[in-house]
Amino acid sequence: MNYHYYIYSKNNLSSKAAGEFTELLSRQGRIIGDIKLKWKRCNNIVIAYHKNKPVGIGAIKKATKSVFLSDKADAQDLDLIIDFELGYLYTHEENRRKGISRTIINKLLDENRGRNLMATTEINNGAMRTILEDNNFVMKGKEWQSSIDEQFLCLYVKVGTQS
Repeated sequence: MNYHYYIYSKNNLSSKAAGEFTELLSRQGRIIGDIKLKWKRCNNIVIAYHKNKPVGIGAIKKATKSVFLSDKADAQDLDLIIDFELGYLYTHEENRRKGISRTIINKLLDENRGRNLMATTEINNGAMRTILEDNNFVMKGKEWQSSIDEQFLCLYVKVGTQS
């Protein structure tokens, strides 16, 4: 299958692309708050297209600092060095297991080389954990239960000097 990837900065995101991002993010089903404004937290967004239809998304956004607190990952020492988060990842069900998330992540990491980053994922999401570990993210802190859907989450961190 032929996929095309477009990387946007906050400053060059068209209203059409913002709408596509918002639509796929709503399908992800893991967002609290006004979903229509989430793109404004993002430094970069990647949208994957198949036959001109958006099928996958990911972003680098401002870090969710509450993750570092003792009732979650309990990694307060990281709060001072992590400012950005790899997140808002979603691939449409029909397009999963085709390397789309891995490509989106690679494009975002290339664009944000040298930054200290964090990501969170479900403990049982082996595919995402593998992608993060393949990109030199390291699990830190303790696991905690999500307030959204009660799944257990874990924190991954990549320090900018890691390749």
